Amino acid sequence: MRQTAKFKAAQALIRKLYQNDPKKLRSFLTMDHETLYESLHDDFYVWEPKRDQWVQLSEEEREFSGGFASRYIDRDGQPSGIFDLRIIGHPQDVEQIAALLRKFINIGRLTDPYPRRHGDGVMFYVTARLPEPKGKKRS
Repeated sequence: MRQTAKFKAAQALIRKLYQNDPKKLRSFLTMDHETLYESLHDDFYVWEPKRDQWVQLSEEEREFSGGFASRYIDRDGQPSGIFDLRIIGHPQDVEQIAALLRKFINIGRLTDPYPRRHGDGVMFYVTARLPEPKGKKRS
């Protein structure tokens, strides 16, 4: 099995979380990559590739985590209304862009801007949710 940084970090986190439960720890450590990642996602952990670590979502961010298999499908199998945006722009425009987005959409997660590998400018990602339909509440 390929030992990527993501996989090694997932196993280290599992060891930390379940150090007092050897039976559960053993079951997690024998999982394949994708099953382990899904298990962490179910516990509201997300992989931060820029920092090479798993981060647990805050209560507010959990609203944007979607279902067990995908953030784009809710736990009832319906569209979650969650979407991701990649924004590329000038570093001095980032704050204004973020403020403008917050006026129109419900933002759950906004990454720090980082330099683009190809070309000028910076890039950042936004996880957001579609506005609630009038008179309806999304589950």
